[in-house]
Amino acid sequence: MNPIFLYTLISLGGMGFILGAGLAIASLKFAVEVNPKVEQVLEILPGANCGGCAYAGCSAYAEAIVLNGALHTLCAPGGPKVIHEISQLLGLETKTAVKKVAYLHCAGSKDNASNLHASTQEPKPIHPKLHAFGPPAR
Repeated sequence: MNPIFLYTLISLGGMGFILGAGLAIASLKFAVEVNPKVEQVLEILPGANCGGCAYAGCSAYAEAIVLNGALHTLCAPGGPKVIHEISQLLGLETKTAVKKVAYLHCAGSKDNASNLHASTQEPKPIHPKLHAFGPPAR
């Protein structure tokens, strides 16, 4: 076996071992402790990260529930089952959530969506490529 190859192999292996040990020590020294209740609430939440509760995601919502006392009834995807489980875990009163329903403001007809520009009251311009398919619905 070539001695240069052997020295390279030993030096790279040694550097990998030393740097790996350094990373392991750093991960222990700089570890962030998380409240176990936050982790338990996060396991109960559906993990959709939809933002329907007005928080950035399920982890932010779990932190807000446990640490800041936010309402535990805001998770729409989880529904009553999730609300009940979080209530039991934290010892809170079980409340029913207000069902959230999407409301369609525009049905798409000319009565609800005008074909006129809002400021000039002139017909809206149609893109030339779309014009070949005919005028907008009336």
